[in-house]
Amino acid sequence: MSDRVQLPDGSEELPTKKPEAMVKPLLDLQPAKESDGNTLLGNRFLCRGGGLLFVGSSGIGKSTATMQSCICWSAGRECFGIKPAKPLKILIVQSENDEADLCEMRDGVLNGLNLSKEQTQLVTDNVHIVFEAARTSTELIQDTIEPLLERFKPDLLVLDPALSYIGGNANEQETVGGFLRNLLNPVLQKHNCGTIIVHHTAKPNAARDSLNRVATDFAYLGTGSAEWANWARAVLVLSAKDDNGLRQLRIGKRFRLGWKDADGKPCVSRLLRQNAEGGGLYYTELSAEETMAISGKLSPFEKVVRSNLLPEPGGEIQKDVLIAHIAERKLCGENTARKQVVTLLISDGYVEEFEKPRARARPEKWLRRTDKQRNRTSFVVPGAQLPS
Repeated sequence: MSDRVQLPDGSEELPTKKPEAMVKPLLDLQPAKESDGNTLLGNRFLCRGGGLLFVGSSGIGKSTATMQSCICWSAGRECFGIKPAKPLKILIVQSENDEADLCEMRDGVLNGLNLSKEQTQLVTDNVHIVFEAARTSTELIQDTIEPLLERFKPDLLVLDPALSYIGGNANEQETVGGFLRNLLNPVLQKHNCGTIIVHHTAKPNAARDSLNRVATDFAYLGTGSAEWANWARAVLVLSAKDDNGLRQLRIGKRFRLGWKDADGKPCVSRLLRQNAEGGGLYYTELSAEETMAISGKLSPFEKVVRSNLLPEPGGEIQKDVLIAHIAERKLCGENTARKQVVTLLISDGYVEEFEKPRARARPEKWLRRTDKQRNRTSFVVPGAQLPS
């Protein structure tokens, strides 16, 4: 029996020989070094030859977030708290968006980020889009992916979305593992690049979605076989916090991005705001203080203190204006702001109240930020009553 493989044109060739398995003594293994060029994102969050699964529900803005990430990383710029090791060459293979959709995302992100000329040139040189909607599985890897990796030599390959390219049942471990481990992994290793696969969540399920989850449970939110998450080196999950563009980006696997909350403690999620001004789409990142204020875990007083509403030490603001700003930011209602928050700001020494005279009218109440603030050890919880 011949080992030769018959090609579509009738000719035959010997099959490509797979590389031999590598064997090393345990104590001869070498640790990673910053200069080894293997890390692509974060602190070995994603490395060459590895995969990141980016999961989110349909229509939530995964493609926009992907576009923004690729633009930033191609310019050597941090995005969503994730730093690239250098300006990355990125190849995006996608089937969900037409050229006009991609232009809207691209232009929105570029306008929102205000990149320098040098950064914009890096994006031009480093990011290429592939429109592929005809091939899947083996044909995709052999006829599209591998030739493009050979041509462009990217650091990062993006597949958007997974279900367009697997070419089989996404629920079957054999199909998913065969695509990821036996088809995709070898070309990633051969061409020394990493990959991001954009994947959908399963359809909503009230009983399942109401469960309390630990951090690692979020790795398995992608629809289909658990093999999607098992294969991935890292998992990120994008979910909606409200209907007005507030999104949560959560680490589902590989907790080594070094994210911190407003208190400097490690955290596994960040809040993003999706903007759609002037026809463009992009995300702004909420600060740690803004995230804490929105989380609902803080009292109205804490939310205001952690926000940027108070002036710098020595600065002044009209009392009613501050109260209006607090209500506009939805940190609490005007009544709570006036009777609780501002009262505490004054009593705790964050601000001092004074009056400014006006002609033919009562003096205005103003607040001046002090530079002598006492350290509070406890705060009023939402809804608590001040002592009389």
